Amino acid sequence: RAQGKPDSTSGSIELNNINGSIVGVNGVNLNTGIVDNKQGKIASGTDININTGTTDFRSVSGNLQSAGVTNITAGSIDINQGKVETGLGISFNTTKLKLQDATVSVANGDLKFDVSNTGSFE
Repeated sequence: RAQGKPDSTSGSIELNNINGSIVGVNGVNLNTGIVDNKQGKIASGTDININTGTTDFRSVSGNLQSAGVTNITAGSIDINQGKVETGLGISFNTTKLKLQDATVSVANGDLKFDVSNTGSFE
């Protein structure tokens, strides 16, 4: 297994952070399958990079906080009643983006939603 890489290349790995906490002082880098951050926290003193490939990133009532940039690449991104707060920028790259009762904020920097032309933005 390569450092920072899942044990499987099938994308079938699920990272369950339900009611959990993932904190990285010098960054958080997650390369996995589905991420479920229900009522969880993912935080970093620098950047957060999450790549689920073509699978889902879900954050129901979850929080993402970074002093730097937050990048999420996923087949679908669903942030329901959650918060994404960053210091320097946010980038969502997906085919389906759903932000329901969500707070997405950037102190200094860009807010970029890249939803493919075959996808949807709700």
